[in-house]
This record gives sequence, C-alpha cells and structure tokens, in this order.
Amino acid sequence: MKKIILSVFILFVCSATQGQNRKHSANFSLFQQYYNPAFTGFQGSMVKSYYRNQWAGFAGAPKTLFVSGELNLSDLKKAAAVEEGGQPIVEKGIKHSVGFSVLYDKFGPFVENEIFLNYRSSVNLSEKISLQAGGAVAYYLQSLDGTKLTTEEANDPAMQKYANQTNRSGRIDFNLGLALTGKDFYVGYAIQNISGSQGKSNHDYFRNNSKLHNVVQAGYRRAISEQIGVVVNGMLRFDNQLKETIEGQVKGVFYNTAWLGFGYRKSLAYSLIAGFRIKQLKIGYGYEIPTGDAQMTGSGTNEIIITYDLKNIIYPRLTRQMTIW
Repeated sequence: MKKIILSVFILFVCSATQGQNRKHSANFSLFQQYYNPAFTGFQGSMVKSYYRNQWAGFAGAPKTLFVSGELNLSDLKKAAAVEEGGQPIVEKGIKHSVGFSVLYDKFGPFVENEIFLNYRSSVNLSEKISLQAGGAVAYYLQSLDGTKLTTEEANDPAMQKYANQTNRSGRIDFNLGLALTGKDFYVGYAIQNISGSQGKSNHDYFRNNSKLHNVVQAGYRRAISEQIGVVVNGMLRFDNQLKETIEGQVKGVFYNTAWLGFGYRKSLAYSLIAGFRIKQLKIGYGYEIPTGDAQMTGSGTNEIIITYDLKNIIYPRLTRQMTIW
C-alpha cells in the first residue's frame, strides 16, 4: 500500500510537470540563511547541518541532507584583538558576512542539488537595531532517472517520455533579502529565483522549476526568569505555482542550554522539536506528524540537526540573556 501511495505522489509530480518543490525543516529557525541571505552570519560564525528522512518507511521516500558554513567577519576582528592582548572591539560602520550552503534532496527517481554562495552586509540603525541586506548566487541541478519510474497503468503516456532515460537540468539564479534585527527579535523578507531562468532541458518536468519565490521570516525571544525563556518563530513562503506555506513554532529554553517545542506547518504537519547545547555544539531532533494534504502518507518524518559555533564562547546558563533561536 505504501508503494502505491508513493507511486501516486510521483505520478502527480510528473503529470503536473512541476519541477519546483519546497524544502522543509522542522528546525527552520536555525537555518535562516537558506531562506534569506540577509541572515548570513546573523547567529555568528557557524557550521550547520541537518538530515531529514521524510515519510519514514516508504521505499524511495524523500531524504534531504543540508550543510552550510557562515563566517561573520566581525568575529575575526574580535578574535585578532583578543590574541593581541586587547579587549574585544565593538565594530562600527558596515559589517560583513559570507557563507555557503549545499543541499542534496532525493525523492524516488528525482535528485536535486542546490549550492548557494551568500554575502551579507549590516549597519546599526541604533544601539539596538540593525539593518541587514544580503544576496546569493544559487546553482540548481535536477535529474530524473527514468529507469526507476514505476506506474500503476502500463504505457501511461504521461510517463513514457521520461522512461528509460536520465534527464538533467542545471541553472544559475539569484536571491536577495532584507532584514531588521535586534538582540531578541528579527524580521526579514527575501525573493528567490529572481532571474527566472529556465532549465536547459526540453523535457516538461523541468520547465516550471524557477518561479519567483517570496519568503517572510520573523522571530522573538524573551527570558521569563534566569532559568526559563520562550522563543517564537514563524515563516511565510509564497509563489504563484505552489501558493502559500505558513509555519510557526513555539519552544521553551531551559538554562540557555536545552529546548523543547511544538510547531505547525499549515495543512502539512505538526512537529515536536528538542535539543541541547554542549559548549559550542548544538544537537537537535525533530519529529513531524503529517496532517491535511500530507495525511495520506500516514508516516512521520525524522530530522536530526547538528551545528557548531566557530567562536569559543562561554554561554551563560543562569541569566536572562538568551542565545538560542
């Protein structure tokens, strides 16, 4: 039964000729720079990764691996000042960050690779608020292995043009974003696939894979006491092909070291998230329960995240200062 359901999903994707799909993460608040280049380096110089096994138990079900690195150039200047025996400097003027992201996504016979090179600059509007602007060059490579396609109807004309051959499409595109940030809040807007360039393949599957995509992100965190804090994150994504996706999460943070939370992606999934920090290392887990349009799969999604802060920071544990999003 599960194989039949998966085949129906694959058939729908092909017959609708929609190469575009959205990559989801239960822990989206930790990977802000993927959605908006203006958040590159916002959480400091870090290496981040997650592995996502969607609809666990299905043969050929989606699997996603994401790895990124961000370097806030202000961190380098502060570290150099400390090594020379001075105090950490408070940098004024425009600050810069760079980063990269690589995403690998496999769903049955479909494979997609994404590579982003990000740049961000920021300037202080006041002592508490910064304006950030960023851009990214993105490369997308999609492939469809027709030898792995299975159909419930023999000689289905919608599938025959893909059968027994490998179809590939590569393209370069651009993303831009803006954000307002403070110590305990952020709000940002980004547009992806600005050039709208089409894949080089003549196959229908690749024709509509570059729609202009809009992303709005926001978050707020507040310490309730020296031991407990609350974080709220939300995101809206929209284009004229897949329409809107709205998701949000609320999590409690304990001793600025561990977190436990709940999330909801409209008409798609509920999520439970948890994690902890050991010095510069964060390890987290998310489990999603399908609902609405995705409920027919009847199977959950597992997600594991690992991030590492490149700065050697002693994070306070008993304080009203929060450092987890």
